[in-house]
Amino acid sequence: MANGMIERVARALADIRFIHLGGADGQTLVPGTPNWEFCIEDARAVIMAMRPATDDMRRAFWDAEDPTDTGFRDAWYAAIDAALSD
Repeated sequence: MANGMIERVARALADIRFIHLGGADGQTLVPGTPNWEFCIEDARAVIMAMRPATDDMRRAFWDAEDPTDTGFRDAWYAAIDAALSD
């Protein structure tokens, strides 16, 4: 069974991969099916690729107004936004 983030990424992948084909989208993807397994494997790879932070991600995190536990969400979003801006 996939954890929350893996499933979220897998469903996002399904949304962009299969919906235009009239197939399963992220909401109708069924665990245990070949499409599910395909998306889960790719989701794990995507998350692993994001694991090592880039210099821009580090700067975004530490430049956030409040990089404490209460500000972690905003700092993490800033780091992910920096990664996606490449």
